Amino acid sequence: MIKAALIRDGAVINTAKFSAETDFPANWKACPEGVSKEWRYLNDEFLPPKDIQTEIALEEASWVKTELAVADIEINKHLDGCSSTTSTEANWRNYRNELRAYTTSNDNDITVARTERPQRPS
Repeated sequence: MIKAALIRDGAVINTAKFSAETDFPANWKACPEGVSKEWRYLNDEFLPPKDIQTEIALEEASWVKTELAVADIEINKHLDGCSSTTSTEANWRNYRNELRAYTTSNDNDITVARTERPQRPS
């Protein structure tokens, strides 16, 4: 018997055992014995619940890094007297501080999102 998981939108919806891989219905993938409904399926790999949270946190940290670069550019435009700035310098500085507060690092250097994403000034 081969254990398989039903995958929908990257989430394990159900698991079952089949006599052979050729018996799998559409959207079913062979999986290790420990896989359950709380697991995710990403890039052809089954991820336990804790691992997907780590992945999300790392993606958020990458987003913060990108947004900090955007905020720095906008603040520098203000400092240089550029007329193509969006929003005020104070709004961009506040946004930069909100970005820094959005993620933290623990002892294992894993970044964890704490709140909803800050909104970019318009």
